[in-house]
Amino acid sequence: GGFSPTCSFLSPHPLPRLPAVVHKMISPLFLVGVVAGASTPRVKPYYHLSPDYGGLNDPNGLFYFKGVYHIFHQWHDPPSIPIDWFHQTSLDLVHWTRRGYIGVNTTSGGAVMDDDGVPTLILSFGQEVRTAVPTNLSDPFLLEWRLEKRDLMHGNVLPPNVPGYWDVSGFMAPDGTYRLISGSCERAGGNGSYCDGGSTPGNPQVMVSAAAKFADDFRFANIPWKASNATYGPRVE
Repeated sequence: GGFSPTCSFLSPHPLPRLPAVVHKMISPLFLVGVVAGASTPRVKPYYHLSPDYGGLNDPNGLFYFKGVYHIFHQWHDPPSIPIDWFHQTSLDLVHWTRRGYIGVNTTSGGAVMDDDGVPTLILSFGQEVRTAVPTNLSDPFLLEWRLEKRDLMHGNVLPPNVPGYWDVSGFMAPDGTYRLISGSCERAGGNGSYCDGGSTPGNPQVMVSAAAKFADDFRFANIPWKASNATYGPRVE
């Protein structure tokens, strides 16, 4: 594929200060290179994680475990490569190694440590929210993951004016309880948001569900934020 095995996205050295006259020379050349599609050297972000090609989105699965930083994010290159959850690791937050797909066709999610301290991915599949866990905790890079059958939202009763949700992530609150946070909408007859597969318009908002322990059933908690009208945007998450 197009991914290099290892690459550095962040520079440990400060950028050099260039005279103004040099900047005036470089800027037009840079723009000409971009417009012409110049590929050598490739134009890449200097301080940000980026893919070799395709799209990176929803970098929500973040955790630190046994000396290794992990990032899980959406990556795809349509139409040949569908959306999937991609894994990268780092030992210093400077040099990142692309570990590849985990084999879960999801559009978004998150990551938490469960009640036993096991890294657990939260994965959104429409109105179903499932989890994935490492198959081998002795592997320092956690390369293989197993999708679990449990639906975190099973049995969660929503208010009558909240028809659904999307792109669920999660975190542990300061009191040790767990929260699931997601985009949602209020059934209000507007046309700014669609949260049950595209058939119900309404005003965008954020929805939170909670559980005392991760193994417990999650239940609707509150709506901490909502847009003042349906024109805020097609989605909020």
